[in-house]
Amino acid sequence: MKSIMKKCICGAVLCLLTCVLFNPFRVSAASKAPATPKISISGEDDGTTVKITIAKTENADGYRIYFKAYDDAKYTKIKVKGNGEKERIYKKGGLDYGKYCVYVKAYRKINGTTYWSKASEELTIDLLAMKSSLQISDGVILEFEDGSRTTWKSGDKAIDTKGKKLAYIYFGNYPQTQVKGGNLTDDIKNAYYGTKMWATVNGEKYAIAEKSLMYYEGYYVFKFEPIKWRVLSVKDGKAFLLSEYGLDRQEYDTNLSSYILYTGNGTTTWEESTIRSWLNDYFISMAFTETEKKLIKQASIKNKSNPTYGTDGGEKTKDKIFLLSINDVTNKKLGFSTDLNLADNERECAVTAYASCRGAKAAGNDNADELPIGTWLLRSPGYKGGYAAYIEPDGSINQSGYYGNRCDTKNNPAIRPALYLELTKILKQK
Repeated sequence: MKSIMKKCICGAVLCLLTCVLFNPFRVSAASKAPATPKISISGEDDGTTVKITIAKTENADGYRIYFKAYDDAKYTKIKVKGNGEKERIYKKGGLDYGKYCVYVKAYRKINGTTYWSKASEELTIDLLAMKSSLQISDGVILEFEDGSRTTWKSGDKAIDTKGKKLAYIYFGNYPQTQVKGGNLTDDIKNAYYGTKMWATVNGEKYAIAEKSLMYYEGYYVFKFEPIKWRVLSVKDGKAFLLSEYGLDRQEYDTNLSSYILYTGNGTTTWEESTIRSWLNDYFISMAFTETEKKLIKQASIKNKSNPTYGTDGGEKTKDKIFLLSINDVTNKKLGFSTDLNLADNERECAVTAYASCRGAKAAGNDNADELPIGTWLLRSPGYKGGYAAYIEPDGSINQSGYYGNRCDTKNNPAIRPALYLELTKILKQK
C-alpha cells in the first residue's frame, strides 16, 4: 500500500513539474518586461531646466530616469509613474549651466513583481549651447579644455578643478546677437533705451545700435549675452583673460585732430587715450554688476614703445580693463607666435554682430547675422604719434597702425578687452 502511495505522489509531482516547465501558456520574465523606451531631451527657455520626453511605451506602468551632470560618476534615479496617452514629460529644473546625461528604463508590475525594460539610448544636453543668450549674474561659467563646464556664483564655495585646465570663462554680459523676426516683440521695440542705448525688458537686457540702411526705426536691436573670455594664463590666483570676440568699436582717442594725421605731431599714448577711459568707465559699467566688478583685479600695465618704429608707448598705468600690446600678442606663454611679421591664427578674431553694426571692420560687415573675422585694436602706438597698432584679419600685426580718431563707419578695428580675474574665491588654490 505504501509503495502504491509513493508512486502516486511521485507521479503527481512529476505531472506538476511537467505542467510548469512545458506549459504553452507560461510567460517568460522577458516577455513581461515593457519595451525599451524612446526618449528625447531639450532645454527650456529659462536656461536651467532640462525637459525629458518619453514616448508612450508598450506595457509600461512607469519609468525610472537616470540623470547626472556630465562629470559626475553616479546617476540620480528619478521615479515617474504613469505612461501618458502619447508621451510622458518630466522636467528637471534648478540646474547650473553645463552638460547633463540622461537615460531611461520602463517598468511593469505584475502580481507584486517589477519587471524592467532595457535602458534607452543615453542622451547628452548642453544647456549653454542650447541657449546661447543665457545671462549670467554675479558669477562665472568655467569651461575646461576637455569641454566640460561648471558654474560658480557669488557666495558659493571654491571649486576643485581636479587638475583640469581652464580654456574659457564666461563672465559679464554685453550686447552681441541681433534680435529680429518674431523675437523682436513690441515690448522690446517700445522700451525706453535712453542715452545709454540699452534697456531691461522682462528681466533681460537689450541694446540698440545705429547703422545706415536701418533695420528698425533707425536701429538694430541686440541682446546682452555672456562674454566669452579666452584664458591666456593662470598665475598667482589670477586668470589673464582676453575676450574671444571683438565686442565693440571705439576710436583710440577722440581728442585727436585731423591735423595730426598729416603732421605726426600727436602725443597721445595709452595713458592719455579716450579708449582707456571708455573701457574703465562705460564698458565696465555696461558689462558687469557691482559684485562682478569686485572680481576684476587692477593691473599694473607696462606700455612699451613700438618695437619697429620706436614710437613712445608712454607711462605705466593701473587699469582694470585694458587692450593687449604688441608684446602681449608675440608672447609664446600667452599662446601667440613670437614672430612680429607672420600671420598667426591664434590672433585671428571674429567680430560680433553688435560690433560690426557699430562700425568694426570685418568681412560681411553688412550682414548682422554673421560673425566674420575682423581687425582688432592694440594699445601699442603705431609708426608715429596719433596712430595705434592693430591685428589684421589673418592674425598678422599691423605695426604702422591706424589713425586713432578715424570715424569711418565701417573700417575701425574692433575692441577686444582684456582683464585679470580674481580666482581665489572661485577655485580652490593649491
